[in-house]
This record gives sequence, structure tokens and C-alpha cells, in this order.
Amino acid sequence: MLNMRSDSTKHICLITLCLITSILVASARADEEFTLIKTLQSPKPSDRGGFGFDIALDADFLIIGEWYASIDDLEQAGGAYIYDSQWSIISTLTSSVPANGDTFGNTVDVNGDMVVVGSPRTKPEGNNEVGEAHVFNSEGSLLFILQSPTPSVSGYFGYEAVLGRDIIVVAEPGGVKEVYFAGCIHVYDSEGVHITTLVSPSKKANSEFGRSLAVSDEYIIAGEPGWYGGAIERGSVHVFDYSWMHVATLNAPEQGERTLFGYRVAIDGDIIVVGEPLAAVDGHEKAGRAHIFDTGWNHLVTLQAPAPEDNGEFGIDVAVSGDLVVVGECKRDLDVLNEGAAYVFDLEGNLVNSLVSPEPSVGAQFGTRVAVDGEIVVVSEVEATVDGVSKAGKVYVFGLGEPVTEQPTQEDEITDTESESESEKSGGIPGFPLESVVISLALAVLGIWFIRKQR
Repeated sequence: MLNMRSDSTKHICLITLCLITSILVASARADEEFTLIKTLQSPKPSDRGGFGFDIALDADFLIIGEWYASIDDLEQAGGAYIYDSQWSIISTLTSSVPANGDTFGNTVDVNGDMVVVGSPRTKPEGNNEVGEAHVFNSEGSLLFILQSPTPSVSGYFGYEAVLGRDIIVVAEPGGVKEVYFAGCIHVYDSEGVHITTLVSPSKKANSEFGRSLAVSDEYIIAGEPGWYGGAIERGSVHVFDYSWMHVATLNAPEQGERTLFGYRVAIDGDIIVVGEPLAAVDGHEKAGRAHIFDTGWNHLVTLQAPAPEDNGEFGIDVAVSGDLVVVGECKRDLDVLNEGAAYVFDLEGNLVNSLVSPEPSVGAQFGTRVAVDGEIVVVSEVEATVDGVSKAGKVYVFGLGEPVTEQPTQEDEITDTESESESEKSGGIPGFPLESVVISLALAVLGIWFIRKQR
């Protein structure tokens, strides 16, 4: 009998401790939210500069493109910026030979110590909108310039560019002349040597194969959505492996016409996310969706805005890292018209957080571009006004936990030290004070004592 009671007591203790642990963990997680930790803007805001037109994030660097920036009185020449993990500028990037209308910074990407910036309207040797892509190291030194192996007028080489495992992939939306704007993508090695050119299996006119790109260590993902002015009836996403073989085509589970499925794509590990910003949702035209697939090419989840609305364009951009998916909805009307929003989901499609601009304004389009790495989410607001400069653009950095405050003054430091001392005395877990823990444990012990006494 004594052994039975002893075993029962052990079981009760174990169960109680498990319950308390679960409560603590659940409470701590419930308190975790993405909060604003930094607001970034161009060092020299330009009218319609579009700071944040594209963004790229990894563990060490944030790259921000400003495609319409004025550089040395050259309009729409464009620029880009490398930030470190503390959100300080390391380097300002420009075209090797800036010119009016180059739109340098239309696309950016980072992988390790390499950065690529697209300049799709560059005019080498006077040829209109042929395009280039510049490759830099993470300190901002130019390594080399990429050009199309078959350059052509209005090819827009460099409209999209991404960095993979020892490869650089660059899109050329107007690169297939026999089929109007069918598009192609070019693969280079890490030293800039051209390896191969890939085309869509379908080669449809106006499909703009490669308008969106993403790469992993195994696959190249290329969107074929069409474009706003002449979108193809149904968009697709094509997957290639590192032997340059076409291995899969992804389609929307509910195929609608001109929904721009594949307008933006993202991949991390075995998860692929695809934006479909003009999809109709619950009777709302152009409300937009996003879709999660795995690398077995199975459709897993369809995502949509918590409250779909006409012309919201949910899915205008997508990003994925680990078990988090971020989706932009740049034209959502909250307090004002086309203010925009962004959303963080888990891989099961559960909404984790909704993000909004800390300074909402009409037409600012918060959520035009999104990026995520670990517990950091970055969202651009490309048409935000900055210091009276219209559509100059802003970028916001969010992180899990408490918001970061300004550096304290000397007086504040004393107050903070005193507060910290009190905190050390009280102990506990952030968001779950020590008093609560002690009370929970005391109640558990009393409960066990009471059960034993009854026996």
C-alpha cells in the first residue's frame, strides 16, 4: 500500500509540474509579439524614390533598394543600402556608371558575404532598357557586373535577381523575342560566369517568366504570373533543380483568371510560399491570397487576410523563414485609404501577428515588400512621405519581445538601474512574475499534501 501511495504521489507531482510548466510556457508565448524596433529611411530622401521597393534580409545584413532615387542630380538612377544587424548603414551602393532612369535597386538580394542589385533599365552602349545586375561584397565593394548573354532592347535584364548556393540567378522578362515578354532566367556561377539559360515550359506571351525568383540549396523557383497590364489568364510557378532540369509546376488550387498567381515567391528548406494578389476571396475582387506548398509539390495551406476586402492585394509579397510566413497586403484600408498591412502566420496557417505602420498615411502602402529571418520581420512602406518628400518610402524592422527604446540619459540610467535591482530582487520569468510561480508551486504542494492526507 505504501509503495502504491508513493507511486501515486510521484505521478501527481509529475503531472502538477508538467501543468505548471505548460502554463508558464503558454503564458510566455502569449506575451510574445512582433514590436517595432527600428524605422529606416533614405539618407537623402527623393521624391518618389521608393526606398524599400525591394528588401533582402539574412542573419547579418539587411539590403534595401531605392529604385527611383536621385543620384548626383540624375533622376531615377536608383541606389541601394547595406545595413548591419544593428540597423546601421555599412555602405551606399550605386551603379558603376549612374544614368537617368536606370532604376538601380529595383531588386536586391543577399547571401552570406555577397549582395546583388538589379538595374533593369540600364542602357549599356546606348541601347534602351537592356539592363544589368551588379554584384558586391558585404562591405560594398563591386565584384563584377552581369549582363545578358543575348542582350536586347527592352529585355529588362536584372528585373529580378537572387543568390543561391554558389549561383546567381537573374531574370530577363523581355529576353525571349520570338514570344512577346515570355521571359527567361539566366544562371551564373559565383564568379559571374554564365552557366545556362532557363525558359518556361509553356512560353506564353506576356507571362513574364522569372518576374519573381527564389532559390534554396536545391531548387530555383520562378514565378510566371503575367503582369498588371496584360496578365495571362492563369499564372504558374516553375521549379528547377541544380542540374537545371524542370522538376515541377505549381498552380493555384482554385484557378481564377488574371489573379497573378506567382507574382511573388519564397522558399526556405522544404517550404515554398506563393503570392496571388489579385485573387477574388469571398466575393471581394482582388482581395488576394497566398499559398504554402512543400517540396513534394503538395499544396498545404491557403492564406488570406483576416478580413478580406476589395483591392487589398494580400499576397503582393511573401517571405518564409523556419516556421514563420509573412504576407503583405499593401492596399488594405484601415484608418486611411491604401494604408496597408502585413501578417505573420505559422506553417499551419494560424495568424501569429498583424503588423501595421506606426505612422499610417493615405496611399503609403505598408506591406509592399516583406522579409523575415528568424525572429526579425522587415516591412517596407514604399510610398510613405518622409520629411515632406512625397513617396520617399520607409522601412520598418520588427522583432519578438519588448520594443527597443532610445538610449537613456544619465538620469534615466539611474532609474533603470534601480528598476533592474528591484527586478533582480523579485526574480521570476519575464512576463510571468516570481510571485505567480511561487503561488503556483505552493498550491501544487498543498494539493499533493491534501491527497496524501485523504488516503
